[in-house]
Amino acid sequence: MIHCFHCPDQRMDLSAFLLFLFLSSLFVCPNLVEGSIELSAREDLELENELKLLNKPAVKTIQTEYGDIYDCVDFYNQPAFDHPMLKNHSFYFEYAVVHTIGRAGKYNGVGAALSIHRPRLSRNDQYSAARFKIQRGVEAIQVGWRVDPGLYGGDTRTRSFIRVDAPQAHCYNTRCPGFVLVRSDIPPDFVYQQTSKSGGPIYEKQLYVKRDLANGNWWLLIGDDFEPVGFWPKRIFSDLANLANYVEWGGQVYTPPGTFTPEMGSGNVLQDYPDGKQDAFFRNTQVINEFDQNVDEYNTETFHDLEQYDIVDLRNAQNYGHVVVYGGPQQK
Repeated sequence: MIHCFHCPDQRMDLSAFLLFLFLSSLFVCPNLVEGSIELSAREDLELENELKLLNKPAVKTIQTEYGDIYDCVDFYNQPAFDHPMLKNHSFYFEYAVVHTIGRAGKYNGVGAALSIHRPRLSRNDQYSAARFKIQRGVEAIQVGWRVDPGLYGGDTRTRSFIRVDAPQAHCYNTRCPGFVLVRSDIPPDFVYQQTSKSGGPIYEKQLYVKRDLANGNWWLLIGDDFEPVGFWPKRIFSDLANLANYVEWGGQVYTPPGTFTPEMGSGNVLQDYPDGKQDAFFRNTQVINEFDQNVDEYNTETFHDLEQYDIVDLRNAQNYGHVVVYGGPQQK
């Protein structure tokens, strides 16, 4: 993870830096008023951008159009965490993902058919999501579904979602400028009325993010016919103005400290893959390569934070193609 902050002219002492960090977090709290810019502290952490202060080496330096300079470092290397009170601090995001290895890929897109579920939460300040992500540098596009009452005003139904992180846009759905809808009848946060049940029936949705070779815009495509829903213009990006170099598929949950973790995916311990009647999955996971061809990507590895949330990468599964199976139960 990396995070970016404005670099001061002089070094701050640790207490001043911690105060600065706290105050800056006030500007990334979710705003549920439609049309406002939403900088979610939860996804902001997941979205992986923090910074360098003091003598931490920067991995990237960004200069804005206004001349401000931001240095970026690995999130967990920022100097705040040198303080003994913050050692081994957990941010309570949990993942179970399959991701590409390294940052040397050349991707014009990513997609899969996602099984749709309604995982249980124990609190309204939790969420559980399934999504794939395509990324280059600090910029990323995410697409999938989520149960997130904090984002949707207490609504615990399963909704589709998109998220973009670009220099001037960090938000879900259409809550900040950047995503151009071309199908008003398919909003990016629509409710899935039918969700999969253990043992069946199983509901799924085909989703793709694809870069237009002619103009560099990134398109959201949905369904078996790959209906265009809208696009992110190339001009809002810096890193993703070019080919992406990293993709991942899988689940993510968030819970405040000291609470039961929510279900992920179907909420089951993985048991019957790859037949798909019990477990959450992404099937026919593919990338679109630099030549605009849909191909399987086997330069991948699995990652999960907690044992309860498992992830399996199945290549050439019968009738399913390249399959990612993930999920796990609620647990304290």
